[in-house]
Amino acid sequence: MKNIGKNIKSIRQAKGMTQDGLAEALFVTRQTISNYENGRSHPDLQMLLKIAEILEVDINAIIYGIPIPQNKKTAYKWLAGSGGVLFVVAALYITLSILFSTENAVNFSQHSLRFLNRMTLRPVTMFLLGWVLVHCLSVFTELQQLRAEKFKPLRIILWVLLGLLIVIPIPYLVFDVVGIYRSMVYHNVSMSFPYIPVLQESFMVIMRLVHNAPFVYTILGGAFWLLALPNIQKQHQ
Repeated sequence: MKNIGKNIKSIRQAKGMTQDGLAEALFVTRQTISNYENGRSHPDLQMLLKIAEILEVDINAIIYGIPIPQNKKTAYKWLAGSGGVLFVVAALYITLSILFSTENAVNFSQHSLRFLNRMTLRPVTMFLLGWVLVHCLSVFTELQQLRAEKFKPLRIILWVLLGLLIVIPIPYLVFDVVGIYRSMVYHNVSMSFPYIPVLQESFMVIMRLVHNAPFVYTILGGAFWLLALPNIQKQHQ
């Protein structure tokens, strides 16, 4: 009952009605409506029925508030979950970036860990950021995932691009992990990765993206939410 005033205000605003408009329809003063909405006074049952009729809602919506649809609840849960994952990954990336900053990295292992952190957690963080931003936009606007058949070629392109961005760096990252192991156990890092045409050039392009244009991963994350995954919105409608 204590939220009746807030419910009246939120429903009135959702209907695009002013306090003056509602007051005129109820044959009361604007100050009376203001008092209702601010909790300074409370309408009786008959007045509640009139307000519900004018606002075209059930009286329960005035008393208890408009219930959140189940699909919206699910969307909020997905958003909270993806936001939580983004927070954890971003916090880990920032923490490791500080620990293995240029000033703190004094040996091969620390420099390599800094490289691994930047080449793995940084793009993942930016990808999740794009995902969460577009997901958040969809929750609070009419933005919908695009599942029409005409977008299928674009979805295939997105999956291929993501696969290349993940697979190409793997040999170099594994090589770096082996180098860290040799440095820590054998104190020997005399290793060199063999030159592989196309692969090395592709890896250099990815490194430039990660270092100089990480926003590309943010765009990719947002595009994946829109196009490349099962329709989250329709699963729970």
